[in-house]
Amino acid sequence: VRRIVAKLEEMPPERARLVASAAYTLARAAHADLDISPEETAKALHVHANTLRHRLRRFEETTGTSLRRPADLIELWWALERRRLAGTV
Repeated sequence: VRRIVAKLEEMPPERARLVASAAYTLARAAHADLDISPEETAKALHVHANTLRHRLRRFEETTGTSLRRPADLIELWWALERRRLAGTV
């Protein structure tokens, strides 16, 4: 969890907010067993699906996580919840 939070803190604030929002939406959807298609997530975030894919790929590269692995999604969800509760996302 700290690893992900540290990587988010290294990003410019606006990018970190957008990436965290996208990743959080995917993590919530996966947790709730909902459709986690990039198209639906992009629509919910008001960005183009290709923009979302690019940012999520950069997030994976930066943090060393895979948004396709359930364990990584759970770790990401906890990291983002921690930031949200602290008021930093």
